[in-house]
Amino acid sequence: MQDWNKYVERPYQEVLEELKAEGYQVVSDGLIACYRNVDLQKSDLKIRLVCASFDMDDFDEKLNDKERTYKLDDVDWYTFEIHDEEGNLLTDD
Repeated sequence: MQDWNKYVERPYQEVLEELKAEGYQVVSDGLIACYRNVDLQKSDLKIRLVCASFDMDDFDEKLNDKERTYKLDDVDWYTFEIHDEEGNLLTDD
């Protein structure tokens, strides 16, 4: 069984690289409210990384940019929570 807690509160890019090395592939990646939600799949196992910004002021500034020139990778994210396909939390609070 996977220890999902080892990914929490770590930089998103590091976590993503480790999970890709384990065979996970990104299925979708988008913004919901102020969280980055990244769906990953490996065989029949699906998980969702919920990521928060390290710097909310920077994130707010980019989000409120009327020209919307930012990309998700322009913000530094950390892994906040991990959920399974049904939305169950896989990490401890």
